[in-house]
Amino acid sequence: RHGLAAGLLAGLAILTKPTGWIAGLGLAAVFVKRIVQPLTANRRPPTTARHLPPRNQKPKTRNQKLFTIHYSLFIMLLTALTVAGWWIWRNQLLYHDPLLRNYMLAYLNVASPQLPTPLQLWQRFLEAEISFWATFGWLNITIPEAFYTIYRLILRFSWLGLGVGMALWLLGRNKDWQTIAHRMWLPLLWLAATAATMWQWVALAGGIQGRLLFPAIVPLALLTVWGASHWSFVLCPSSFVIRHSSLVARHASRSFAFLLLSYFLGVSLYSLFFVLRPAYAPPPILDSLPASVYSTNIQFEEGITLSGYALPDAPLQPGQLAKLTLYWRANAPIDRPYAVFVHAVDAETGAIIAQSQSFAGRGLFPADQWPATGYVQDHLTLSIPGLTYAPATGNFVVGLFLPETGERLLLQNGGTSAALREYFDGVQYKFRLLPNPGPFDVNWQVNFERGISLRGYDLPRRILSPGDALALTLHWQTNRPLQNNYTVFVHLLNRQGERIAQRDSWPANGQAPTAAWLPDQPISDSHQITLPPNLPPGGYRLAVGLYNGETGERIPLQTGEVLFGGDMLTLTEIAVSPY
Repeated sequence: RHGLAAGLLAGLAILTKPTGWIAGLGLAAVFVKRIVQPLTANRRPPTTARHLPPRNQKPKTRNQKLFTIHYSLFIMLLTALTVAGWWIWRNQLLYHDPLLRNYMLAYLNVASPQLPTPLQLWQRFLEAEISFWATFGWLNITIPEAFYTIYRLILRFSWLGLGVGMALWLLGRNKDWQTIAHRMWLPLLWLAATAATMWQWVALAGGIQGRLLFPAIVPLALLTVWGASHWSFVLCPSSFVIRHSSLVARHASRSFAFLLLSYFLGVSLYSLFFVLRPAYAPPPILDSLPASVYSTNIQFEEGITLSGYALPDAPLQPGQLAKLTLYWRANAPIDRPYAVFVHAVDAETGAIIAQSQSFAGRGLFPADQWPATGYVQDHLTLSIPGLTYAPATGNFVVGLFLPETGERLLLQNGGTSAALREYFDGVQYKFRLLPNPGPFDVNWQVNFERGISLRGYDLPRRILSPGDALALTLHWQTNRPLQNNYTVFVHLLNRQGERIAQRDSWPANGQAPTAAWLPDQPISDSHQITLPPNLPPGGYRLAVGLYNGETGERIPLQTGEVLFGGDMLTLTEIAVSPY
């Protein structure tokens, strides 16, 4: 019965996610432990009623116990194979890839995964720690920072407690360490298996999310409580002189465990009622506009009016979030589920810097649900990409569209979008982008594979005329020696992605070949592209990348850097004006 249940659990875990094999490994280790334990256990007769067999039933012999355990292990493996084996066999028949690893590599656009160092893995864990504790939605809904600080303190507190326990054992003052350590080898094995899968995932994706640690949540909980329990020595050191498990120490350990559980439960309840409930609640319907809102009257067809908005007051920087609020009014019932789009447009080049597209109310309130009275308050957030050129100014442009077809709702004046233009003392509002601190025009690190990083770039001019020379300086760095000499390409692309002009060369015009780069050495790489003399006016994307000149293979971006990698990085958009 136990083997059947364990096999069903392991099989379903594997079907849910390939890393579910960790659950199967943990369950199999339980049976292995039960097989080994009778071979090493002391053969003293049972002394308590709990260990005695029922009346009129002979106790099982050692061989009978081993047979039962082996049989349960066989049933577990057979059940897991029955539940999940068909999926593995199907993948092998269709794709010659039982766990779809090659498909994942293609999806993530990773040519050759590079295993991270233990230090890099640790850094990725620290970056993703809050998503393990509590994040919701698309990692965009979080709890107050104070809760994360307490979580971190608890975890570090427990790690130190593990060190305290080992130190007490080495000093001969913790007699229970060896017994407890004997029981903890299985959680540690479980945790090690999870770490191995995370290591592989970081090689594929370049980063991790806290949910990848969920398969190890049981051993993590055990180790956390076990480590924290050793601080009872600090609370009551005299109890360890007599015995580590004395009454006072036990009460101290249990009290701390109770506090931990109470805190975790409290945060869960708080998140449910004070984080998730407000985040997913429909937007409020207001009877009137707040006094601080800029009032307007932008009328769309089908009786929809944008009656006001509130825009960011403070300057923004690349990598930050721009938050704004729109106030909609439906003058009649709306038949179709329109969504809202907002674009942040560069005032100099006309390029879209950032955008948001969703139903009102964080995606929960399509227009056909808007009431015919009152104002719908819609909060939006736009993420300014880190590579955005600054300093710059821009405008926010808003409109409505149907997500299924992309059809935009027309304004009553015939347009498909409206610029949010505020005037204060006769001066039109424009949002301001300030550069991130650093030595370059744009300071933002983007990582390629092979350990190569672009730390920033310099671009003196973004508005040019046909026939002009575009000057660009890239600033590179690597964290490891490189075996090959890679070629840097700089492409100018039109809106359809067609190549208009390009330059390919070794870094610094051949004076700094990549095979000669030293780890952490800054490399300045200047390029100049001449625009075609008959180039039509408009906006053009400036993109860069690297490739192996001997094979033509491009070096992919590390996944997670710019929308799941790719092998070409768009820096910014330039504007070509008429003569």
